[in-house]
Amino acid sequence: MEEEQNNSAAEINSGDIIINELMWSGTSVSEADQYLELRNMTDRTINLSGLAFTKYDNTPMNKAPGSLGAAPIFKRLMIYLLEEYDMAGEMSKPTNVVGKPCYAGKTEYFLKGTESRSGCYDTVIKPASPTQKEEAQNP
Repeated sequence: MEEEQNNSAAEINSGDIIINELMWSGTSVSEADQYLELRNMTDRTINLSGLAFTKYDNTPMNKAPGSLGAAPIFKRLMIYLLEEYDMAGEMSKPTNVVGKPCYAGKTEYFLKGTESRSGCYDTVIKPASPTQKEEAQNP
């Protein structure tokens, strides 16, 4: 049986691809060790061409998935890892998906369409640090 493949923006719905995990704070070896993990929540194969990560103000954070030589096909129920790392850091071993350069910034992350696709597919917002008043109320 052959897997169905999505090739148009109309076939990708909000929630089909989610930002599954985000590690932006670096490691004990290097602050440059970061990664962003996507997950295909469907039982279909999705083509990632035309998707990119942007900051809250729409400035691009990285090259679009697939533009670094990785296959832009996102198989069903697959996890897709994007990483940026310091060559001397803990994450300097290559992954089987995408290597640096990837993303920067530590506030809000959006997986959204570029020219060939439109819409916002998922969002991660880093919560603000608790205030001293909130910390006092929740020891």
